[in-house]
Amino acid sequence: MALPFVLLFLNVLNFIVAMLVLNSFFSSRGLAPVRWMLLLVSSFCVISFCTLGTYISRDLETQILFSRMRFLGLGPLPSIWFLFVLSLYGRWGWVKSRWFSGMIVAPGIVTVLLTVFPAGRDFIIRDFQPITVSGFSVLRYSEGAWFPVHYAWAMFLVGASILCGAFFFFKERGARRAQIVILVASSLLAAGVDIYCVLSGSPLRWLLLSSGTFLFSQIGIIVAALKLGLLDIVPLAMSRVFNEFPDPVIVVDASDRVRAVNRAAAGFFSLKAPLGRPFHQAFPGVDLTRAEIEAVDENGEKIFFSPDFEILSMSSGEGSGRIIFLRNITVQKKVESRLNENLEFKARLLSLVAHDLSGFLQAQSYLSSRLDREAGPELKPRTKILVDSLFASKDMVANILPWVRTQENQFRPIVRPFDMGVLLQELVNNLESLSLIREVRIHLELTRQPVIIEGDSIMIESVVRNLLTNAIRASSSGQIVEMFLEEVTGLDGVTTVRVRIRDFGSGMSARQLEFARSPSPGLLDEPAARPLGFGLGLSIARRFVDLHHGRLEFASEEGRGTSVTLTLPSHEPGREFRA
Repeated sequence: MALPFVLLFLNVLNFIVAMLVLNSFFSSRGLAPVRWMLLLVSSFCVISFCTLGTYISRDLETQILFSRMRFLGLGPLPSIWFLFVLSLYGRWGWVKSRWFSGMIVAPGIVTVLLTVFPAGRDFIIRDFQPITVSGFSVLRYSEGAWFPVHYAWAMFLVGASILCGAFFFFKERGARRAQIVILVASSLLAAGVDIYCVLSGSPLRWLLLSSGTFLFSQIGIIVAALKLGLLDIVPLAMSRVFNEFPDPVIVVDASDRVRAVNRAAAGFFSLKAPLGRPFHQAFPGVDLTRAEIEAVDENGEKIFFSPDFEILSMSSGEGSGRIIFLRNITVQKKVESRLNENLEFKARLLSLVAHDLSGFLQAQSYLSSRLDREAGPELKPRTKILVDSLFASKDMVANILPWVRTQENQFRPIVRPFDMGVLLQELVNNLESLSLIREVRIHLELTRQPVIIEGDSIMIESVVRNLLTNAIRASSSGQIVEMFLEEVTGLDGVTTVRVRIRDFGSGMSARQLEFARSPSPGLLDEPAARPLGFGLGLSIARRFVDLHHGRLEFASEEGRGTSVTLTLPSHEPGREFRA
């Protein structure tokens, strides 16, 4: 009589423990092993509840119904246990795939379906007869056509679980080995009792002895979880962060096969069963060698990612895989695009304004020069100020045009070969009207022709025009401005091109010369300290010369004129221009 009451107590305790476990771990269902464990404990709960119903019921039909319903838990139980073990220790990507899980649980699902539908219940167990075992009223039954299949599959999975446990035991270390021992021992206890009862035909089978032994399986799981960190909070937290990370994250092994993807990656790329597949197959069209990756989302809109990598290494130092982070830069790209559009509009507007103003200033310069020549001695100082200010304004507007162009190209010179002598001759012709107004003659001397260099001809033309214009404006009526072009090969074999512009005008003071020689002259607030014309124009000229790896050299003496030398190196193959 004692055994039935012991079994009754074990099933009650099994049911209570199962409910407590479900309540304790349900909030942690984000981790795959926890989900399998919850299903496992749910199966224990169903089996114990139906077993208790069989014990307590006095109506034969009710007893038969509870006896049949036990297979709602017994059917999927072996499959869930096997997948639970693999989710804890399995190192193979394919065991996490849906097709593998579906194949494992398929026989158990058939058992559940046959149990649910009355027409199929006799395929599992049938021919019930009430009997008394140890003074306890229970049922005896015969096996249906499906029962051998169900039982053979269950025993196969029990054996597979033991073999996998043995394999994992030798692969793991420390506390994880103890976990495996406890889990395998607790599962062997329940499975061993059931195998003995079924194969031996013992009357204990009709007492449903194996249902009570499932309590030991639950105890094994609880001990492994609470004492040995089986369901440690750290992996759960890592899994939650991994899946809730807003940008795509992909984990690949040393063979470049996908081992894990977070929800963002699955959503952005509409992935279908990527695990275990090579990266290029799971993510077709995603080139990780590019600085930016372009994709199309489910709404057909373009999205952009910037890839980053983290190498995973084993304790031996050998690489075991990579974590691939795809940082979503779509918003950043849109902001940059709008900013570039605004900058381009402003640059074009500035260019149009400068272009239109240059025409008006040209006419005003001509008129002011006529006024200067016709003005009497009392108006001469004022007309000279007017002429100089108009020429300065004209130079500033002329400087704006190349400045805008370089802004649009992000200060990247457009490098092409050109003839420096032809450029200087055209520049002299363009400034002929200015030299006639100032009554200054320009003398150009070319030591050889042609002088071919590589660079941005517009930038170089802007530099020389600034220097030559300043020389004309610093000269007095009837003076000459000399310009020399020569090609020089130094002792180191490097060939340079030199343009020297010399005037015999007012020259510069020591303070002005210091300003002109400064690497970054900027704009001085003191007009007296800044050489005539050496404001924005000089800043632009220096920038353009730096882009070509050249240099500007100034020599001046107050009252005796100024000499400026522009030196440009010949562009060698492989040399990069500055950005």
